[in-house]
Amino acid sequence: MIDEKNPPKRNTDIDISEEELTQNRETVKSIPAALWNEIGKWGKDSGFFDITKQTIVSNIAYKLRQNKVLADEETDFLFDILNGKRERDYDTDAVVVKCLQKLVKKGFTV
Repeated sequence: MIDEKNPPKRNTDIDISEEELTQNRETVKSIPAALWNEIGKWGKDSGFFDITKQTIVSNIAYKLRQNKVLADEETDFLFDILNGKRERDYDTDAVVVKCLQKLVKKGFTV
């Protein structure tokens, strides 16, 4: 479908250091997916984002949701157990096992 005589042009002239690129990625990852959704909604409602920008923001939110391994509640739960704020018993051990299984399924070694 691409016209070989007139291929699409890419922005290959952008000069950005690896360090700056890594920093920008970390900044994007530090914003929760729910906030990206709100940014996308605001951009659409205000007319500041065309369909391309709306799609980019939506894709960022989706990818962040997919790459999150544990829910905030699970992370808080594990933190409380590790810091002695929660007693260990059969029920808490079962939740820990489920969290570990989820981590293993996502490729972490435990």
